[in-house]
Order: sequence, then structure tokens, then C-alpha cells
Amino acid sequence: SLCCVGVWGPRARELLDRFDSDGFAAEALPYRSILPRWIGEVPVLASRISYVGELGWELYAPMEYGSRLWAVLFEAGQPLGAVAAGIGAMDSLRLEKGYRLWGADIDPEHDPYSAGLGFAVRLGKGDFVGRDALLKIRDRGPSSLLRCIIFDDPAAAVLGKEPVLRDGRVIGYVTSANTGYTVGKSIAYSYLPIRWLAHDSRSNTSENDLRRLSRTSPCSIRSTAACAADARYPSGEGGVGHGRGNPGAAGGRSGPG
Repeated sequence: SLCCVGVWGPRARELLDRFDSDGFAAEALPYRSILPRWIGEVPVLASRISYVGELGWELYAPMEYGSRLWAVLFEAGQPLGAVAAGIGAMDSLRLEKGYRLWGADIDPEHDPYSAGLGFAVRLGKGDFVGRDALLKIRDRGPSSLLRCIIFDDPAAAVLGKEPVLRDGRVIGYVTSANTGYTVGKSIAYSYLPIRWLAHDSRSNTSENDLRRLSRTSPCSIRSTAACAADARYPSGEGGVGHGRGNPGAAGGRSGPG
């Protein structure tokens, strides 16, 4: 069995370079590749991928090395400002970036075109289960789209499943939500009918309300790409798709860099 430690952030490569100055370079460990590396005396499988919208790696090691892996990384990261961050921080950052969460934002009830993941569908690879249904959805277009909801009041908070209203009518429900600490806003996602969205759903905003408990909070609806564009935190590295400001609202993880 394996444990995993995520090393993510604008100085992630600077931290890992302290253990292997060449092995974590973009040329040596390209985006979405997995190769063996050493962190001190700990053998790891390093995966060049991140779920927080920033440069990073997932480091997998045998379970018995977990404590030592954490200790050497945390100690080496102190001069660089490394902090221990949990799943709450990860959820906030991925919402800002536009990354979907399986079981909440994407599930068997929603198709990839509605979720904004049509780019990941390979219809030309031959027959597979669901291909005919996907072709129909692609040709006619989805009836709803996953959208980012920004509250007018940054202190507004929702937990999920709250109804989204337009003109007093329920048009959708919250799939996931959190505070976006980088952008200073309260963020939620919801599948909303296309007929209720602004004409240019990629850039325009539209005024709506979201009901939470007995209160109704004004909010605006944006594309997840537009939401991600607000989360501009420089990663200090060239390339495409590696920084928090990349608006490619894919459902996967951070891109090349």
C-alpha cells in the first residue's frame, strides 16, 4: 500500500530541486508523467499533476515511509514558506481554478458536455459504451451547463444542494461550494438550464438568487473559466496551464509547466 503527499504551489519545484536538481525539471518529468525519484532516502513515484490549479507533484511512497517523507519535505520547505494544508484548502483552490469533483460536480447523472469536459471525449477512438448517446448530446448541444456562482456578499456560505432561483423559480441546485480565499469570494457550482443563462455564457454574468436555509442571497453566474481567471497567482514559471490564472476550466488537474 502507498501513501501520497502533494507538493503544490508556486515554489514547489524550488523545494523538490533541493533533493534532485535535475529530476523534477519539466524536460525530465513532463506534465502527467510518473517516474521514480528520491526524496532524501525515501523512494517515491513522482506524478507531475496537481488538483489545486498550481504547479505541483503528487509523491507516492510505501506506507512505512510516509512519516519520513512528510518530515523531510516539511523541514526542507520551511525556508520557502511551506505550510501544511488539508482537504479544505485543496477544495477551495480547485473551486477557484474550475476543477470538478467526482461525486459532486460530475457523476453518472451528467454528461461531459454539460460539465464542460467535452474536450476530453475521444469519439474517434472506436466504439465504446455510451458513444451513441454522447454523439447525440454533442450534435444537439447540452440542455444545461455547469456554472460558477459568485455571491454578492462574500460572507455568504452554502454547503451544497441549495436551490438556485431565477425570478422566483428553482432552476438548479448547488453541486459544491466553498470560500475562495485567493479571490476573496464565496463560490458555488451548479448545473443550470441554458435557456436561463446569459446569451454569451462564457463571459457574461446574470443576476440570480440562491436560497440558503430561510435566506435568499443575491449572486451572479459566470463560466467556471471566468471564475478561474480571477484566481491570478503567479507560479513563476513559463508554459501554458500551470498557474492559478489559467482559465482552461478542465475537470482534470493543472497543465504543463
